[in-house]
Amino acid sequence: MTTTVQTLKERLSSIRGNPGQSMVDTSLVSEMLASIGSTDPVLRDDLIYETFAGWIETDQFSPGELKRLLNVCLDDSHAFYRIGEEGTDSVFTRTFSLLVVALILDAHRRNSFLTPEDVREVKAKMVRYMAEEKDVRGYVGEKGWAHSTAHAADVLGELAKCGELEDKQDLLDILHVISEKVIIGNYIYIHKEDERLARAVVGIFGRGILDDREIAGWLERFGDIQKSGSHPGDDYLRNNVKMFLRSLYFRLSPDGSEGQIRPLIESVLQKLSKF
Repeated sequence: MTTTVQTLKERLSSIRGNPGQSMVDTSLVSEMLASIGSTDPVLRDDLIYETFAGWIETDQFSPGELKRLLNVCLDDSHAFYRIGEEGTDSVFTRTFSLLVVALILDAHRRNSFLTPEDVREVKAKMVRYMAEEKDVRGYVGEKGWAHSTAHAADVLGELAKCGELEDKQDLLDILHVISEKVIIGNYIYIHKEDERLARAVVGIFGRGILDDREIAGWLERFGDIQKSGSHPGDDYLRNNVKMFLRSLYFRLSPDGSEGQIRPLIESVLQKLSKF
């Protein structure tokens, strides 16, 4: 451990537990962003992320500072850092930058400091991120959580609740990239990624912007997946889809307020039983 990292851990440890009482230090923020992809889970998760969460949730940043932080987290050195790599440590920089984006979007919904153009730009970048991210590992041994799919789902869930996204196509774009991440056969999700994705989808449905036909068309896609003929790829694919649909099913209101969505999910699951 370098002296610089040790010093950063000590400074953040002194803030831990009471970040709302600590003034934001610009130089410390820069150091945190530089180390946001550390393979040390204590530094990355417990100290850097938790400090950002504490500061943002207690409104320690000004709106201008949050907008600048958002732009940094979504730049080529953070959310898109070495995007497309698989199995390397670069994933931690990307995914933990996304968690800060989710925090900022939540703060925006409380205090409204982003313009509609800002929110649509975040959506566009997340659509790109979902298409280009190839490393979907969940927990990575001693290095801890990579969790790109779950962290991206958190951002999409926050976006889904942003009133600035009023166009149907914006919500359909988000649904599309979610389905693309569900329908994969090269990895099996075992770390509750299905739950995080389902939560984002319920947020989209809850907006009341999409009609039954559009929702049905999206759901029916899951029943039309094709076998690749590979093993265990086909089993991974089938299980990923079934787990996601089940998670979505049980996140919907049991009173039927979502119309025909639950019966549609049941129909798709029955079709998958023959996959």
